[in-house]
Amino acid sequence: MTPVEITELPASRLAEHAAVRIAFAVSHRLIPARAGDGGVADAFRVEPVRAPYEKDYDQLGESAPSGWPARCAPALSSSPSPQTGKP
Repeated sequence: MTPVEITELPASRLAEHAAVRIAFAVSHRLIPARAGDGGVADAFRVEPVRAPYEKDYDQLGESAPSGWPARCAPALSSSPSPQTGKP
């Protein structure tokens, strides 16, 4: 498995993040095959979609990185900082 590093960046760097396109072709979907403990799926089967399409989050206004501050600011102001544990 590839290691993943999560780094907090300031909102002033969202334009850099937005330069990475977040669109992809959808040709299949995952269907829960069975539920594990707590009703959470722990196995899936792959099923083709009837008509493949492109999912383009860049074209969805507030879903694009440039819309994140307005969408997430209320939640972020009450969330504890990973560094300090305080909002």
